[in-house]
Amino acid sequence: MMAAAVEHLPGRGFRIVYGNIQDDETSLPLQPEENTCGHKPRKYTSILAGAASAQFPVLLGAVGVFDCRILPLPRPQDVVEYFRRR
Repeated sequence: MMAAAVEHLPGRGFRIVYGNIQDDETSLPLQPEENTCGHKPRKYTSILAGAASAQFPVLLGAVGVFDCRILPLPRPQDVVEYFRRR
């Protein structure tokens, strides 16, 4: 159900590279040129958490809520290292 909820997110208009799920956490690297929300972290966090929180209960048949945070990783090697550690 976590995977299905993550697969639902690119359809919300974001340029997501892929989704990585570990335990109850999901990491979603965005394309560097992603600008759907004008690079406003609060918009990304509210929309992505809301979309996941809306889809997950549909799949689960019970309430599920997601939070969200932004990690600014300016260099491609930072992104690679982050996912290597995950």
